[in-house]
Amino acid sequence: MKKKVKCNFELYLRVYERMQFIGSEPIVIDDPNGVTALEAFDAKDSQGKDIPCREGDTLRKVLCGKASLNLSIKMWSQGVAEGLYIVDEFIVEFDWLPNWVWDAVRNQAVHKKSRDGFSILDPEVRKLRQELYS
Repeated sequence: MKKKVKCNFELYLRVYERMQFIGSEPIVIDDPNGVTALEAFDAKDSQGKDIPCREGDTLRKVLCGKASLNLSIKMWSQGVAEGLYIVDEFIVEFDWLPNWVWDAVRNQAVHKKSRDGFSILDPEVRKLRQELYS
């Protein structure tokens, strides 16, 4: 198993514990003879497969944490694209999140601004692009 899978697993569990949101319950097949939560997460994340898991509660937390972080990235990038926030505000509040989260927020904000009719020459778009690629 790749180190990245374990790192993401631990991150999403931390997200669940620190910024839990109310959402739909993920599909988890509880089975005392199933694989570990880490193995089930890897199967779900890399292959989209739901496999029996002996640590169902942990897997639920990790999957909810992942969904919560993805929703947060989407909402944060929307706020940045609309000029309501700057990424640095989120970095200060959530300094425990890895840099790839902020890269994703910046990247999605640039694409939202470009898609929604902002010119790539717009100073705000240029600033976002500079933050993203510097």
